[in-house]
Amino acid sequence: MLNNIESLKQLFASRLRSMPSLPPNFTPSAIEIFDQHGLLVSMVLGEAVYESERSVDESEYLAWFLDGEIGLLIQNGEIVINRLENMALSHQMLEEPNA
Repeated sequence: MLNNIESLKQLFASRLRSMPSLPPNFTPSAIEIFDQHGLLVSMVLGEAVYESERSVDESEYLAWFLDGEIGLLIQNGEIVINRLENMALSHQMLEEPNA
């Protein structure tokens, strides 16, 4: 059974790594950051609607979701998935998108 679970994990990780990068002009309306304990931060239209306090050492992984899509996954300090590479990462990402 453990081998099947590990195989599924590898398949899932492989498919996630092959997802295309988000477009350079993508401006998310919602950003959510999770770790193994649950939601850490939620921002909607540039405003924090939820923040949790946790020591950085407590998080085995950080998963960034932008408008419900995985954008970045960091596990044990290693970037596993990075779909943000084409985006201009700046404070604009956290501001209200242009209508």
